[in-house]
Amino acid sequence: MATRLSSLMMPASGVPVAGDLLRLAFHASRFHPDGELRASIGEAIDLMLDAGGARAFPAREAAEALAAAEGSALAPMLCAAEDALLAARFWRLAELEPAMHRPDGDSQVFVGSADAVGSGHGAVLGRDGEAAYHSRADREAEAGDLHWVNLGIARKPRDGGLPRKGDAGTLKVERDGGVTLRCRLASLPGDAPAFDQVLLGFHPHGRPIEYRELGARDFAVELGRDQRLSLRPASPEASIRLASACADRPRLLLCSSVKPEASTQRGRSRIRGSFDLILQLAPLDEAPCPLPCVRVSHVGTLAEWMSLPATLAALDLAPGQRAAIAAHYATT
Repeated sequence: MATRLSSLMMPASGVPVAGDLLRLAFHASRFHPDGELRASIGEAIDLMLDAGGARAFPAREAAEALAAAEGSALAPMLCAAEDALLAARFWRLAELEPAMHRPDGDSQVFVGSADAVGSGHGAVLGRDGEAAYHSRADREAEAGDLHWVNLGIARKPRDGGLPRKGDAGTLKVERDGGVTLRCRLASLPGDAPAFDQVLLGFHPHGRPIEYRELGARDFAVELGRDQRLSLRPASPEASIRLASACADRPRLLLCSSVKPEASTQRGRSRIRGSFDLILQLAPLDEAPCPLPCVRVSHVGTLAEWMSLPATLAALDLAPGQRAAIAAHYATT
């Protein structure tokens, strides 16, 4: 039986290849057994990165940089040519993250060695395209500050952090003319999150994504006890702006956190929730209507393998490519 993640990848789903599905496509571009399919997915990823305006980073240069960060005899930095290609693409993906979510505007990423156990030693690919070796202790000291791809784990993720039944989004126009976005969450792993950051991403043809961050003055976000998430414009003006924005079919990213008192972690004012949520919006003249949605999980084997920048980019995959990925990851 297909897992929920692979079911979402099926061509009939209408769900954009973003969030966890984008990570799954990255994984397939490296580990799918069909070499031609791996290459075609990689080409689609390159086109997405080019369209987004990510700086070029040739795989050859990534391989040379990672080879120079050789590490120690007991904990060497091991990276095959295919791994270097994946790392270069992942570095470029971090380039698509809006500056408001990037420390110092830097797109540096951590690349775990292929022989590392869990989140162990590896190298940091920096803004200048050079790599610096990091031991396990170095990595633990900077945990949470860098995006990462751990080459040595989760060769075939089982999406253990995902619900068996998917989240369901809807767009509704209320009787008073207001707009409401709702999402029935299939599950809430861990502490109940607070979705306290909202990011709209517009996708003008042939140009990079245009981001707009929405604050508390724009949206009221509520999570009820029935696991139903509601997003309502906080004023008539905000409702008009949302209605206008929906006409361009943007994607919406809801970033979650957990209140510090609800977590065992200490010393941080904002602790990341177990998942973020991406909704594909639609014009109001189509309401009421379902809204395709996908998670950006922070738990589970796929999330342990690769983090995901706060980007609303989506991958353009042909139905045959989506079906082939789904079939592979549906098997155990």
